[in-house]
Amino acid sequence: MKKFIVTGIVVILFVAIVLGLGYIGIIPGIGNVLGWNNPKDLGVVATAQDYNSLSEKLGRTRAELPDDTSEDVNFAFAGSHPVNASFTQEELTAQLQTRDFYGNPFSGKGQIKVNDDNTIEVSEAFKVDKLLNLVHQLGINNESIEDIINKVEFIKGDIPFYYKGNIAASSNIWDIDIQTLKIGPVTIPVDQIPISSLENAANQMVNSIAGLDVQSFSISRGKVNFEGMYPDISYYRSAE
Repeated sequence: MKKFIVTGIVVILFVAIVLGLGYIGIIPGIGNVLGWNNPKDLGVVATAQDYNSLSEKLGRTRAELPDDTSEDVNFAFAGSHPVNASFTQEELTAQLQTRDFYGNPFSGKGQIKVNDDNTIEVSEAFKVDKLLNLVHQLGINNESIEDIINKVEFIKGDIPFYYKGNIAASSNIWDIDIQTLKIGPVTIPVDQIPISSLENAANQMVNSIAGLDVQSFSISRGKVNFEGMYPDISYYRSAE
């Protein structure tokens, strides 16, 4: 049961950079009846303007993958340019709720809240099989995390999670602090979470993305701050 629940932590990885990550949950049917499959409402409302503002700060261009791209590739990156910017919770939530790329494991109903005490909250729901595919696409090669995901790959439907803590990085080295992690209605004891494996996986993810270099990532004054290099072009396969 512990291994089943611990999978929820993977989601934190994706939150750290543009998005965040987490994972595990309740069997479909039960969750629908009890409402467990719905992300917790954090009270953050995002608009298309917030998404455009985030994209402008990142200076990114998004384009569809060329027609001759291999079918097992859902996104790619090219070029690099410096970015030094701060992002609001509305901008981050707008990014999290965007579901226009193929294989996105998240429900599009999630929210990210940045608190005055420099903590961040993330509430979302995801599908297990699509998260595993995304882990592979991002180049994460971590046996302990992949083994956990494989054990629960049979779960269908949206699985909710909630995370509160602090995430920081310096020179592509991540420091993940977890205060609260819930999968469905279950709170996971912090001492049962393999934080070092998550931090190593985050490092692998950053290193696998061409053009991405995280010199500094921090949370302060109600915003998420990023300084480093960011890809010029993000290629993606459109959602079906």
